[in-house]
Amino acid sequence: MPASRKAREWKEDYTAESKMKGLGVKYTIVDKVHIAEIDLERSRRNNARLLDRYDEDLVGEYAEAMSTGDKFPMTILVKMSNGKYLTLSGNHRLGAADDLGDKTVRAYVVSKWDEQTNELIARSANRWMGKRQEKEETLQHALHMMNTYKMKVAEIAKLFSVTPAWLQAAIRTQGIKD
Repeated sequence: MPASRKAREWKEDYTAESKMKGLGVKYTIVDKVHIAEIDLERSRRNNARLLDRYDEDLVGEYAEAMSTGDKFPMTILVKMSNGKYLTLSGNHRLGAADDLGDKTVRAYVVSKWDEQTNELIARSANRWMGKRQEKEETLQHALHMMNTYKMKVAEIAKLFSVTPAWLQAAIRTQGIKD
């Protein structure tokens, strides 16, 4: 079997599991989610990244690493009302697997649709894994979650892996700029 068609080994991501458990998110591990059942285009617009949303170069790097047998963390998905899955974390990994011709992926599947939780996972997961967000982008995500969902600085700081002091200082600085 050519390397590009060999089933990938997707590893469990204990940081993601810990973060989801901290949010009270119930999930299951599904060994074979068909890529055709994932709305890749909508997923790539999930607000995980405010800048450089989908980096083809990174997808290529991941595909090359996958083709040589590197294991990647499982993606995080949620099922939408139309029956398709939406990617909350792992667009670049999914893109690489799709480019390599994989038909299925192993994934965490969030048990229920919850707009706030789904958005929070999508906006914060790149601080835990993948192509790390810059602090300016993290600040914009944090401000959005605080303004939209009335979340507190301490809980946002923990989820975005920044200190509350940094986040408060960044918010004050943002206020001065605006």
